[in-house]
Amino acid sequence: MSDKILLRNCRFIITQDSRRRILENKSILIEGNRIIKVSSNIKAKKDYDVVDCSENVVMPGLINMHSHVPMNIMRGWAPGLELKEWLNQIFKREAKLTKKDVYLGSRDAFNEFIKSGVTTTVDMYFKIEEIYKAAVESGIRAFLGYGMIDLFNDDKKALEEGRTKEVVKFIRSKNNELIQPIVSPHAPNTCSKDLLIWSRKFADENKILLGIHAGETKGEVELIKRKHHRELTRFLDSIGLLDNSILFHGVHLDYNYIKKVGRKPSIVHCPSSNLKLKSGMLNVYDVVRSGSNLCLGTDGVASNNNLDLLEEMKIAAMLFKVHQIEGRFKDVFIDQFLIDAVTINPAKALKLNAGFIKEGKLADLTILSLNNHLSNSTKKTILNNIVYAANSSDVKTTIINGKKVYENKCL
Repeated sequence: MSDKILLRNCRFIITQDSRRRILENKSILIEGNRIIKVSSNIKAKKDYDVVDCSENVVMPGLINMHSHVPMNIMRGWAPGLELKEWLNQIFKREAKLTKKDVYLGSRDAFNEFIKSGVTTTVDMYFKIEEIYKAAVESGIRAFLGYGMIDLFNDDKKALEEGRTKEVVKFIRSKNNELIQPIVSPHAPNTCSKDLLIWSRKFADENKILLGIHAGETKGEVELIKRKHHRELTRFLDSIGLLDNSILFHGVHLDYNYIKKVGRKPSIVHCPSSNLKLKSGMLNVYDVVRSGSNLCLGTDGVASNNNLDLLEEMKIAAMLFKVHQIEGRFKDVFIDQFLIDAVTINPAKALKLNAGFIKEGKLADLTILSLNNHLSNSTKKTILNNIVYAANSSDVKTTIINGKKVYENKCL
């Protein structure tokens, strides 16, 4: 197979550059794992793998910023429950998962990601060696973290710290450019303050990203108030978990406080999960106005039921309309915010040379068909149609690190 791919005559290219340009009828040349050229004058050569994109829209690869991939084996489990009771049920079932279960669930999830145009994901779970194996087989780009839970027990804390060290050492020993470790304390209401402080220090010392569930429910806010006598956002800030951190969910954080301080986290909005578990509705414009970096995630399928990030954009947009109905931010155009939240913003959070379509960027690309839900799109309507109409069935090709890892022959 050629290491040069020519995406010829792309009907639309969503560049996500600083001017958010949408190009028409231009071609993209990929060599190795990089975008080499974007132009209307690229001549095909014998050794090029030429792909006709005259009926396609090409955009930066979708980045799903929050998942628990082994949970694909638990799709539809514990339905109808709020988060606290849901977790009680899920934790009991997770305790019985074997290595094979984790591997099979992860393999299924990574395949689902790739078929829905996702090129990168951030994952938190256990039995990371099995998840790593499935990720390598799929060809996806992944940030994998061991979900630490000490339940305020010192002995358990030491075990969790040791396990995280092992996982980081394991992943780094593989020297796989597509798979990176991430430090993953589970949440402020399942981890002791000392474990959270250790997580921050360990991440900084080893130059690793840190991601944590935060502000997912009102119950979490109330527990932190009782236990630490501080509002949750201020508590996180006091131990260094606002700066250079990725906060999953963030529904009940104080964005007015974040707006005032200089420390801006990345906030991962997971609308389907938050609705299904009755956790609340994050207002994405509150996140943007605070200066935080807005990203989007699906969470795992046990709390979402699918991993379709394109569908997640529509749900996020519709939820924002609820706030507009209530009289807030009536003139805000949300479409571009959400396109940013699955491309350039998560790339920034993960420090990836991706999220844009331009020379020198990683060749992580999602190609959508214009012959299905995006039919009759124009340059003016394509973003709106991607947000409100597209889903995984519109994905024609997924390219990761310069390799075609998925092609839908029916589109």
